[in-house]
Amino acid sequence: MTSPHVIIVGAGPGGLASALQLAKAGARVTILEKQSWVGGRTATFEQDGFRFDIGPTFFLYPRVLSEIFHSAGFDLMAEIPMRRLDPQYRISFAAGGKIDATPDLVAMEQQISAFSPGDRGAITRYINDNRKKLERFRPVLESPFNGPLDLLAPSVLGALPSLKPWRSLGQELSSYFKDPRLAIAFSFQAKYLGMSPFKCPSLFSILSFLEYEHGVFHPLGGCGYNTFVFDALILTAGTFVIADRTKNTLTKQATWFWLECPVVDGFGILDLAARPRANGIGRRQGDFD
Repeated sequence: MTSPHVIIVGAGPGGLASALQLAKAGARVTILEKQSWVGGRTATFEQDGFRFDIGPTFFLYPRVLSEIFHSAGFDLMAEIPMRRLDPQYRISFAAGGKIDATPDLVAMEQQISAFSPGDRGAITRYINDNRKKLERFRPVLESPFNGPLDLLAPSVLGALPSLKPWRSLGQELSSYFKDPRLAIAFSFQAKYLGMSPFKCPSLFSILSFLEYEHGVFHPLGGCGYNTFVFDALILTAGTFVIADRTKNTLTKQATWFWLECPVVDGFGILDLAARPRANGIGRRQGDFD
């Protein structure tokens, strides 16, 4: 039986994770990437002998990536050694005061009590409530939505009471912390999404919760090291080729990376069992099908 041929547009973290799992499953994989490098937001650049991440500089909630690696037969922490940071970072306020954010909740309670006595016990309430919120929303966040009826799934309906769509993240945090500086300290993570905490939905109070509950990690070698490891594991998970137009290199294997290959459009969209499918991909250098 001929192996299925899968075309992935973009060699960012999502594209590389998909390629790893598909290659391990025996598919022929072609990855199209418009840049001359792979990694997307987790790529790096080098200058004066030093390597710099161009995007994220630390890593949150490794469980998802750990499951992806496990599905392909690898151990995340063995392949990408990470160090959990403690303290995670220091927050300094223009109005005065600082907090060394630590996953040690006893130490955090002591800092907050000294910083704002009226907020004693607030972080414990916040952590407990958001632990329950994540438990309700995790099945929703990790489920595909292929049609309108998926919005009526029991997991979605069960999570609705915790959604509070009328409340912003800033308002949600202000319901826990009397001192506005503390509300800011637990809401700035909305910037990870490119949003203001005063406009971001209250659901995303789980972001700062994830930091304190599951940790902030530094991959040794930087976040860009993840990209290097993904490439290497795709090599071992399936057969591998890199087709680099700048170097004119090509070997006869099953998984292809095409670099500097912008995608123009998909074509031949069919409706097969209500699941859209593209028969081919249009490129500036010609079509794949």
